[in-house]
Amino acid sequence: MAALKSFGGVDRALRNRNFRRYWFGLVISTIGFWMFRVTLGWYTWEITNSPAWLGIIGFASLIPTLVFGPIAGALSDRIGHKRVAMSSMVLSSIITFIMAYLIAAELMTIHVLFVSTTLLGSIMSFDFPARHAMVPDLVDRKELSAAVALNISTFHVGSFIGPIIGGYMVVEAGIAASFFVYVFTTIYFFVALLFVYITPTVKSAANETVQRSTLLNDIMTGLLYLVRHPALKWVAILNICGALLLRPYMELLPGYADVIFNRSVDGLSLLIAASGLGAFSGSFLLALRGKTQGLTNILLIGLGVSSISLILFATTSHFLFGQICLFFGALTLVGAAVCGQSLIQHKVEPHLRGRVISLIMSLVVGGMAVGSLSLGMLGEIIGLRWPIIGGAIVALGILVFAVKPMRAQAAQLEAAIT
Repeated sequence: MAALKSFGGVDRALRNRNFRRYWFGLVISTIGFWMFRVTLGWYTWEITNSPAWLGIIGFASLIPTLVFGPIAGALSDRIGHKRVAMSSMVLSSIITFIMAYLIAAELMTIHVLFVSTTLLGSIMSFDFPARHAMVPDLVDRKELSAAVALNISTFHVGSFIGPIIGGYMVVEAGIAASFFVYVFTTIYFFVALLFVYITPTVKSAANETVQRSTLLNDIMTGLLYLVRHPALKWVAILNICGALLLRPYMELLPGYADVIFNRSVDGLSLLIAASGLGAFSGSFLLALRGKTQGLTNILLIGLGVSSISLILFATTSHFLFGQICLFFGALTLVGAAVCGQSLIQHKVEPHLRGRVISLIMSLVVGGMAVGSLSLGMLGEIIGLRWPIIGGAIVALGILVFAVKPMRAQAAQLEAAIT
């Protein structure tokens, strides 16, 4: 690890052997996931040529998290984050393998794709919250900000590399091959987690209460904690705003590549890669920064710059300029999300971590789902450009009202976690 000594928080996080094993598994799995995502979007567009179906499939992959995410958080607090994540990986591998087989055998239809995507999204709604809640168990608290940022930056470096590989694989080997690769990478992560050891936390009175309560009570306890917390609720509101109004641009990119930029799957791969590179850059810079002071201001500025970048992207027909806009839009949007997650991970009480994180993730991913469906439907009616422009304008309006209360809470948030 000597080569990483100049990388600040990244080096400190990766010195931990458990986190290092987790991270190497995450890298491979994430590349496979983004190969799958770009292939799923292109396959949907290929068999329908419909912005509405792009939104529907995006909705199907995300909305289960809104329903099952809170249950996943409560369950992982009870039986362990690692156990829930690994069980989900096994099931998601099986579903993806079946989808790949149906595509290879030319038995897949858009309706079967919708059902299977919904089922896969339901399984992954247990996986993602459990993975995120696992990170604080792998590193010391003083390294948590860097570990959270590195965890997220890894997800987004995959969103840069994965689409490029996925686009190439679709051209050379077909859509089903990309799905099969995702199965392999998920199994790889599962095996990596077998060698990650988490020391059980000492049971407290709060832990004992969790064990005696029902799952519904667990979920309500986490929700009330979030709603009543003056600082965290504003972080959650802004994260949901970005997810609902800004992030759904990703689901419309297959249509943009074809209709606006007159490109094929290679153009889609380059658009997603530009977005992924920006997302990685934003999260990785925060990982290098490795501290929590000033994260509130970065969150606010990030959402503003991202909104403006997406407006510029939606109004251009120049492919290179569109890629540049996506780069900066994703850099600042993901940077804001990293700030929000870092603040939440530090602030929330350990015995409530799984529930609160899963609730916020559920609301964020649910916002993405509703936004994807809404923008897809609007794109079918008024074209691809205006839904993205309208969402960004509304986000800027909400941000104006949020600046004052967020800055008022910044001292409390950042003082509590220094």
